[in-house]
Amino acid sequence: MVDKSLYASADTAEVWRMVLEFLVRYRRALLVGAAAGLLVATIYAHLAARVYDVALTVTPTAQNGTSSLKSLGNLGSALGIANPLASRNDPFDYYLAGLTSRVATERLVRDQDLMHALFPKEWSQDTRSWHPPHSPMRTAARSVAELLGFPLRSWTPPDAARLQDYVKKNVSVDTDKKTRITRISIRSEHPETAIRLLTDLHNAIDGYLRDRTMVRATNYIDYINRELNKVTIAEYRQALIDTASEQEKLRMAASSNLPFAAEPFGNSEVSTKPVAPNVPLLWVLGAFLGAVIGGVWARFGVPMVFARRRNQASVRQMVEP
Repeated sequence: MVDKSLYASADTAEVWRMVLEFLVRYRRALLVGAAAGLLVATIYAHLAARVYDVALTVTPTAQNGTSSLKSLGNLGSALGIANPLASRNDPFDYYLAGLTSRVATERLVRDQDLMHALFPKEWSQDTRSWHPPHSPMRTAARSVAELLGFPLRSWTPPDAARLQDYVKKNVSVDTDKKTRITRISIRSEHPETAIRLLTDLHNAIDGYLRDRTMVRATNYIDYINRELNKVTIAEYRQALIDTASEQEKLRMAASSNLPFAAEPFGNSEVSTKPVAPNVPLLWVLGAFLGAVIGGVWARFGVPMVFARRRNQASVRQMVEP
C-alpha cells in the first residue's frame, strides 16, 4: 500500500520552497510595498477622527415594586383569579428592554438640540432646516444598491424611528447576570454629545416607567377602594387592604424625584485614550497589504509593462524605414 502522507509532505515542502523563493526574489518590492503601506497607515492615523468610549453604569433601585406584584398575586389567589402580574415583572427588566425601544426615542426626539448634534451632516444652521446628506460616496453606494435590487428607504428628516435605528446600531447594553449591574456604552467622536445621549436615554425610559407605574398604581387603588365597599369576607378585605398599602407605597416611590427603575452608578465615564483608530493594528495591516501589493506588482505588473514596451519598440522598428 502506498503511503499518501509522503506525497502530502512533499507537496507541502514544495509549496514552502516556492514561497521562500518568491520572498527572496521579490524582497525589494516587498520591502518597498511594506514601507509605503506603513506610510499610508501613519498618515491615516493622523487624519482619522479620534473615537472615545463613553459608558454609563446603572443598577436596579432598591425599590422595584416586586413586593407589590407579589401582594397582587396573593390577592388573586385569595379571590381565585389568575393574575399575570404575579410573575416576575421587574421594572429593571422593562428598563433594559426600553433602552432601545421607540418609547425612549419618542421622548428624546423632542430635544432638537440633541438631534442636531447626533445628525450634524443633515442639519443646516444657516437655513435652520434638515436636508439630505451631501456625499458622493453615499450617492454612489445608493446607486449601486439600487442597481443590485436592494430595497432602499427614501430620505426623511431624523425622527423617532431613525433615532431608534441609531441607538440600536451604536448603543451597547451589557448586563452582569449575577449582580445585574449594567453598562450602557457608545463609541463617539464627540464625547459630550455621547454623554448627553446616554443620560437623556436613561432619564427617558426611567421617567416613562415612573409615569406608567403612577397611573397603574392609582387605578389599582381606586379599584380596591371600590371593592372594599362591597366585600364583607374578612380574609378578602385584609388581602385588599394589604394590596392597597403596597400600591400606595409604589405610588409614593413613583412620586419622588429619586430614580425609579434604575439608578446611575456615578456619572458617565469617558475613556482616557481614544479607542479608534487602533494605530498598531493600522501599521500591521498597512505593512501587510503594502507588501502584498508590492509583491503582486513585481510578479505580474512589471513583466507586463516591460512586455508592452518591447512590443511598442518592435512596432516602431518595423515602421521606421
